[in-house]
Amino acid sequence: MSGVARQLIVNADDFGISRGVNRGIVQAHRDGLVTSASLMPNLPSSEDALTRATTCPDLDLGLHLTVTAGRPLTRPDRVPTLVDADGCFHLLGTLLARLSLGRVCADDLARELTAQVEWALRHGVRASHLDSHHHVHTHPRVTPIVIGLARQYGIGWVRCPVERGLSPSLLGLAPKDAARTLAISAFGLVTRLLVRRAGLHTARHFRGIGLGMGFGDNGLLATLETLPTGLTELMTHPGIPDDELARLTVFAEGRDRELAALTAPAARAALRRRRTRLTSFTWRAAKQPAS
Repeated sequence: MSGVARQLIVNADDFGISRGVNRGIVQAHRDGLVTSASLMPNLPSSEDALTRATTCPDLDLGLHLTVTAGRPLTRPDRVPTLVDADGCFHLLGTLLARLSLGRVCADDLARELTAQVEWALRHGVRASHLDSHHHVHTHPRVTPIVIGLARQYGIGWVRCPVERGLSPSLLGLAPKDAARTLAISAFGLVTRLLVRRAGLHTARHFRGIGLGMGFGDNGLLATLETLPTGLTELMTHPGIPDDELARLTVFAEGRDRELAALTAPAARAALRRRRTRLTSFTWRAAKQPAS
């Protein structure tokens, strides 16, 4: 990509959370900007996601490591500090509290996250990158385990969700959402330091948290028009809301708006206007040094 000042990876999170989301991600790749998707290995629709991915040979796949939705791939009695009495993962707030209080066993985390990577390998997925549901991998008790897995399995890229600067989307957020964005970015800064120290790669810039959940055309266009030079990862959540999704997350409504924004002709026009080249983690690993 010699001579191209701006490169953009548009990653769709939650591949495998529901069939509706899977359909939306594939549509956002075929008809829109999505170049990459992060697969949730432990959820019932993950195999449906893989089946759909076989029809999209240019869709880059990574892993959306998950310990806050569904059930573990490991037997619950082998990861007791990660699950509730029903053998399901704790909700995000409970998990974060348990992590911060030292009530989550590092061996349990390593066992389950390894099982998710191994599941992907058994299903023919050579993951190009790692990130996680709810950015759990940026917690200080989780980051070293994820970095270890990346190095062990030759996965070169790890997401570091750092939203820098007072972007138009960030300025428009409610105070609670802005605070959440800043908190995740603070953890992301530490993660970035550790990732780079381990010799792994991450995008120079990150966007997506500040866009909010269920962004539309205006938010996406404002982000695309203000991308900095270098490589940016844009986190997105396109999908077609369905009952399966609503059972697993409170973020069900609005994914169709993201899908519409990502497939709108205006989005492609903004990339051309700003001379921004779409790329993926795999392409970067094969052709370019890390940003």
